[in-house]
Amino acid sequence: MNVTVERLDGLRRRVTVEVPAERVTESLDKVAKLVSKNVNVPGGYRDPKAKLARVRQILRKEILEQTAHSLVSETLPEAIEQQGLAGVGTPEVTDESPILAGAPFRYVVELEVKPELSNVRYKGMALPVFTTSVSNEDVDRALEEMRQQSAQFVPAGTDPVEVGGAAVVDWIPRTTDEAVVKKLSRKKVVVPMEERLCPEPLRTALLGRRVGEKFEVEVPVALMPGLAKDGGEGKYVWAMELVDAYRARIPELNDQFAKETRGLSSVLALRGDIREELTKERQDESNRRTDSLLEAELIAANPLDVPTGVLTGIFRNRMQTIRDGLEKRYGKELEMGYLDQFVEMRSNEELRASYREVALYFIHDAIAEAEGVTVEESEVETELAKLARQEGVAPDFLKSKYGKEGIEAVRFRLRGERVMAAVRKSGIVVNGDSYIRRRAYSFNVRRVVRLRSSGAVLRRTRGLHARGRAC
Repeated sequence: MNVTVERLDGLRRRVTVEVPAERVTESLDKVAKLVSKNVNVPGGYRDPKAKLARVRQILRKEILEQTAHSLVSETLPEAIEQQGLAGVGTPEVTDESPILAGAPFRYVVELEVKPELSNVRYKGMALPVFTTSVSNEDVDRALEEMRQQSAQFVPAGTDPVEVGGAAVVDWIPRTTDEAVVKKLSRKKVVVPMEERLCPEPLRTALLGRRVGEKFEVEVPVALMPGLAKDGGEGKYVWAMELVDAYRARIPELNDQFAKETRGLSSVLALRGDIREELTKERQDESNRRTDSLLEAELIAANPLDVPTGVLTGIFRNRMQTIRDGLEKRYGKELEMGYLDQFVEMRSNEELRASYREVALYFIHDAIAEAEGVTVEESEVETELAKLARQEGVAPDFLKSKYGKEGIEAVRFRLRGERVMAAVRKSGIVVNGDSYIRRRAYSFNVRRVVRLRSSGAVLRRTRGLHARGRAC
């Protein structure tokens, strides 16, 4: 089998494969026999050879197509291995010769190869570490938040509406349009007296009022509780009546509160539990920030072209996920034009994130090879069993749910964790906040240079994505 490789732009290669005539004839016979075995030919042929000859005549086109497909599927992996190519993505057949018995078969494939990182840089990098200490004030704030969340609403009686409580109101828009009155009028609407839940005009009008009071307030329809989807645009004066009110009863911070909320014996034990919880949260956040900065440094220290096909596929998946999420959340209420605008607003951000994901994959691959990092099948099985226990399902069910791609994602995550552990092991610890201040300018400059160098790849990715949507 003759194989030649031609370098194209970037990571693309053109592979020309010539399959010997003997193998073509052998594949033709094999496909023809398989087709003959699975079809019924009019005429009732008893002799298999006669039936085979008839099948070759009436299904000649289908046999030739299946033979070509079979030869490409069988010989392309052999050709790639023969030339030592590390192909990624899906190869594209751009040309092929006719299938003829006794003649060689020639086809041309274009594919992308894995970027080379023979001298990956990852040792001795700055390892920014952020403070995870928890002050007494932090614990006090967390306790106060717990008290607020544990508050119970009790009838206000003759007391006025106050912040943190809730008002129950009836309202009617002041308009002569009966259809609007019918559509927007409401009874016994519960309005929480919190800034983030109650619009300022209505909140101000309700605070300090007592049950039974009637009043009017001008508020846009879009700001009225529960009317954003029904009323559209517009502004009305609303005739309101306060029909009921509740105030928040906040529990005292004592041993009883500690027992009811966390099952602890005292406030002191509760403070210790909260401190431990806050410390863990801050440690996890510090680790996430450190890893994110390290990953950015890895990309900056190892500039590389990424396969456009792989990048395009990930970018399309991200954009489709955003589109599906918006459609699921807003449904038919979101016009298609607005949907396209929302998705387009995210395209630049998602394109950069896609590049980062692909670049890190190949950088991790190079570090894993340098460090001898591997993930055994048994380790993947152990992790899947752990995940199954967390979800309360059987491991086999989880495997079927994840599929091949999901299981490979678990393997990749385990490998990534070990790779980043190797990077951190050789890193130089520095103060995280000082590191960010010192490196902000220089890092941004390097990022701009890197992104400019990969601008052709990103532009090509955007073009492929646009053509895919058009199709």
